[in-house]
Amino acid sequence: MSHSRIGVIKFINSIPLRHGMERFGEVIQGTPRGLASAFEKGELDVSYIPSVEYLRNRDDYCLVPGVSISSFGTTRSVRLYYSGDIGDVGCVCLSPDSLTSNFLFARVLDERYGISPKYVDGNECKLSDARVIIGDRALVERQGLNHLDLGTEWMSLTGLPLVYAVCVARDPQLAEELAPGFQQQVASNLRDLKTILSLSGQSEYRYYIETLDYRLNDLHSRCLDRIASYLDSPA
Repeated sequence: MSHSRIGVIKFINSIPLRHGMERFGEVIQGTPRGLASAFEKGELDVSYIPSVEYLRNRDDYCLVPGVSISSFGTTRSVRLYYSGDIGDVGCVCLSPDSLTSNFLFARVLDERYGISPKYVDGNECKLSDARVIIGDRALVERQGLNHLDLGTEWMSLTGLPLVYAVCVARDPQLAEELAPGFQQQVASNLRDLKTILSLSGQSEYRYYIETLDYRLNDLHSRCLDRIASYLDSPA
């Protein structure tokens, strides 16, 4: 277990998951999409990956119980920015770092706002009039633009928390072995969050992190079931 290669999301919202993880193995940081790719290729033994990616591979991936990146409502770091009226959005630029947020914003726009814009990435993004931004970049307010917060929209749509990322392993025994330590580390980091952020010069993010949820319980499982139903019955 001490030789495990552990993938952890590099954004600020992962500080409670990331701090002190070196005691479990080699920590490798990346974006949600990047970690999903590395795990798929066998470059990581255990990793936090987008919940959508876990659900697409749930027959092969094993959840590490009890830990996630989630929110009960507003998250602030997963946003759709747009100008004008949301009903006029015709083209959305997807985030290159995301899988879950890209997927679920399409559902939100369809079910809550009754629109089905074109979704693009890469060079096509210059033609878009809305953009999905996640992670640290989303925490910077963009003057003159409107935005939707995915956590807020999901709670309004479903009444459930939104699970953005989960921790997975391929070996079920490894998942079970790591779970107690991972859960304890997260709980300890949340208790000591003020000190951890102060030492790293990131104290301004305390409120943001404290609005997030890092558990994985029955309510979170209901969220995963809802997302899985979308994947199993694509629009």
